[in-house]
Amino acid sequence: MSLDKSDIVKRAHEEHLMSAFAVVLTHPASFEIVLGINLAIDRSEDGRFRVTCKRESWTEELFDDVREAVNYYLDLRDELKLGTDYETP
Repeated sequence: MSLDKSDIVKRAHEEHLMSAFAVVLTHPASFEIVLGINLAIDRSEDGRFRVTCKRESWTEELFDDVREAVNYYLDLRDELKLGTDYETP
């Protein structure tokens, strides 16, 4: 299966985004990435990565691997259509 240029660019963009999130989330300062008021990802006190989301009620998922946590966070972002790329025509 061959990829066209737009697929290659999209994949590279996704890898860059994943890397950027991993750098921020594994920094010793314990940064949190929040999108709107309903979705956040950070590192918990025990070193795991936490994704919190509010739909009807607050939920929290914990991950040992930063890439798994970021994938989950970004999938939720797409599902909930959060972010200015979804909010502006």
